[in-house]
Parts: sequence; structure tokens; C-alpha cells
Amino acid sequence: DWPDKIPPIAKYAFTYLFVQAEFGIMCPISVTDTSMEILLKFADEDLQRRYIDKMLLTDRETMLRGTQFMTEKRGGSDVGRLETEAVHDGKDWRLYGEKWFCSHVDADLAMILARPDGAPEGTKGIGLFLLPRTLPDGSRNSYRVKRLKPKMGTNSMASGEIVLEGAIAYPVGDLAHGLKHMMVQVNLSRLSHGVRAASMMRRCYNEALAVARSRIAFGGELIDKPLVRRQLLKIQVPTEQALSMYAYTADQLGRAKDGDKVADERVRILTPLYKFRACRDNPGVATASMEMRGGNGYIEDYINPRLVR
Repeated sequence: DWPDKIPPIAKYAFTYLFVQAEFGIMCPISVTDTSMEILLKFADEDLQRRYIDKMLLTDRETMLRGTQFMTEKRGGSDVGRLETEAVHDGKDWRLYGEKWFCSHVDADLAMILARPDGAPEGTKGIGLFLLPRTLPDGSRNSYRVKRLKPKMGTNSMASGEIVLEGAIAYPVGDLAHGLKHMMVQVNLSRLSHGVRAASMMRRCYNEALAVARSRIAFGGELIDKPLVRRQLLKIQVPTEQALSMYAYTADQLGRAKDGDKVADERVRILTPLYKFRACRDNPGVATASMEMRGGNGYIEDYINPRLVR
């Protein structure tokens, strides 16, 4: 057992190792973790008591899984244009509208942004809510999955579109600072995305090395050929960059959690930068690894097509 809370650098090290074997289900694990962070940081005691312990369970039949519903047709990067409305009926907050890209769409709990009735336009009028799939009395909440997204990429973890039809939701924190609260989860998700990209690049690099060290062509092993070594270096450099940047960013996150204000500022800069760079480098590394395997890399008998997706 770990003697205290697992520090971020260790938590994301486990992510780094796990994703080399299985990428798809890491999104639900990550977004459950980041949803708990939001609830612990901003939710009232009643919501924490109702949901936190169940989110920590490991039994798949009883555990509660979290997610984040933010993107809309109008409000993608320009979140302030979102159209989802939150109306108070005298007893509960009810949500109306659509969310256009919902990863882990079948989660039990969703952190969701909506504009409370009468709130101003723009980002300052956005509130953060907790949307449960099942209400405390056991009934299903009033939203439905409109469709699953035909994504180009990961097929093993469905994303979808949802329609909110008066769904009951619970305010999380100050409704005047909803986007600010949500950005805590977004930044943690960025770090997780970067680590997953770093992990996938490591798998790609390992696949390329396996081919280079085992295939015989033109009188010797591929790894002894200068152009093959050049190709391996083109894969290795971004792979190592992403690994070292994960370690530094996660270390700074741990220091920030311990009260280091300078580290906190660094994390705010590092997380979007890391996600941008690692996720941008990942497709090139995956394609280069496929090329190392040659024609077999294009065949679904091997892992390479999945890594490219």
C-alpha cells in the first residue's frame, strides 16, 4: 500500500505503463479521476458524501464512473457561445439543450456546463453542474444519447451526442465561476492526454525496435543499416521528449498541490503546451513505426493500424 496519497508523477507513471498495452479505456479512468478532483475541490458536502466514495470503488457492478460534457455545435473552443440552459423549477435545476461531443457517453456522472436562466451571455454566465445518469430514487434522468460518433480514431471507447430534456443536475461550486471550475478538470485532462500520447509513442518505438532487431534483409539485421537507424532516431526523439516532459509536468503538479505557487503557474503553462506537442507528434511517430514494419504494418494482424487510428 502507498503510505499517503499517490503523487501525480507516480499516478501518471502507471498511466504511461498501462496505455502501452491498452489505450481505449484510459479515457474513462482519467475522466473519473478528474471528475473527483472537481467534486473534492468545489462541491458541497452533500454531493461529496453522495458520490465520492462510490467513485473510488473498484467493483465494476457498483462503482460510479465520471465524465465531462462540454462541447456543443456552437460552443466548441468558443465555450461562451454554448446554448444549454439551466432552469430552476422551484425545487431542482433542470437542463435543456444538446452536447455535441461527449466522451465516455455512458458514464454515471457527468460534469456539465450550462447557462443558468437569466445569467449573462459569454463565459461569465456559465455554471458548472453535476449530471447523474440515475437519480437518487433509482429512476433514469431525463437525457438520452442521440447517436454514437463515427470517429476516425479510437473505436474501443465510444463518444456520443446527448439531448437534455429537463434533466436534473446539481450545482457545483459558485455558478458564476462555472468555466473557471471546469478548467481545473480540463487542465488535468490535458496532462492525461499528453501522457497517453507519450505512452503510445513508446509502444510505437518498441514495435519499430522489435522489427529492426529481428528482421533480416540485404545480408543482415535491419538495425545495422544506417537509414534504419536514422528512422529509429526520428521515432525515438519525440518519444523521449514526451516522456521527460510528462515527468517534469507531473512533478510540478505535485509541488503545486503542496502549495508551491510558482509550480502552480508552471502547470498552467505546461499542461496545454504538453498536450499540444505530444499529441501532435504522436501520429507522425505512429506512421513512422508502421513504415518500419513495411507491408505488414498495414495489415490488421499487427498493432500498427490501431496505433495510427
